[in-house]
Amino acid sequence: MKHPSIFIVAAVLFAGCSKPTDTSQYPTLLVDEAHQFQPTNTSATYEFAPASGIRLETGGFQFKYGTSPVSPNMIQVILGKSQLYKLSAPTVTNLYVLDLTTLTPLRGESFSGFRSGDSGMFMIGRTGPGAQGKESVFVSWVGKFQVK
Repeated sequence: MKHPSIFIVAAVLFAGCSKPTDTSQYPTLLVDEAHQFQPTNTSATYEFAPASGIRLETGGFQFKYGTSPVSPNMIQVILGKSQLYKLSAPTVTNLYVLDLTTLTPLRGESFSGFRSGDSGMFMIGRTGPGAQGKESVFVSWVGKFQVK
């Protein structure tokens, strides 16, 4: 390579062009008992405006699997009737960002945001070993949503 310094400058300029997503503009939904889906009674549905992503705040909720307390590390999103996404990597935190950069498609196209008229469910739980060495999610909270 005749001019390695030109290559280095070009690489630095190219890397500087990509900006991280400003997730502070995303709607923040608080995970709570009122929004926990129960098939035997009515539960509140999250409603929010269209957005590229959302933030789920889980710090104020006590998650359980059966009767045992758990720290969730996985979220799955069902969008409509045919799309299913999961967090790209299991993470234990109190604030989950759900957008193109964090969601991996399990079924359907790449995540393209929450659009007007979309509806679905959030499933929060913990990953663990499943049958035949596959990953399983043990769900401890489910909530419904509707995009205005």
